[in-house]
Amino acid sequence: SRFLQKILSNSPPTQTEIDLILQIITINIEEVICDYYGNYFLQKFIPYCSFKHRISLYSFIKPNFLFIANDICGNHSLQSLIMFQNSKEEENIIKECLENNLETLTVGANSSHVVQKVIKAVKEPNRDYINTYIISNLIDLCLDSHGVCVVKEFIDNTQSECYIKAVVSIFEL
Repeated sequence: SRFLQKILSNSPPTQTEIDLILQIITINIEEVICDYYGNYFLQKFIPYCSFKHRISLYSFIKPNFLFIANDICGNHSLQSLIMFQNSKEEENIIKECLENNLETLTVGANSSHVVQKVIKAVKEPNRDYINTYIISNLIDLCLDSHGVCVVKEFIDNTQSECYIKAVVSIFEL
């Protein structure tokens, strides 16, 4: 892993090399992304990936998203991938992965960091499904040691008057 990371740092890979690397790692993406050293390699590799490459990574990660998000190593690579998202297609894939799993993801020791990263990386109007979930479960999230961190990130990254008023009114009650 360190050798491969050093190669990436010294000489950025060509698109053909990125295609080849993706072809190799996607065969066992869950093992690579959740491996202590594979995780570090992926974090260094993701910045070189184009939109097409990131979509490819998401398509291989998506079936195991919940497992990877909860993994102590896998969640770091997911966070890196999420930080580089810059398209509606990527946001839609992230939404598909998170939307029906927010109850588990927001309170997981590792997965809560993934949710926090989505709150940071995705524009507020495009994460209404997360915002609505947080408002609906605000008290329970605040009483959970991991959930409260998600709430903090939500509050720090919310500018919508309606969400701010909702938080204040729930806290007033």
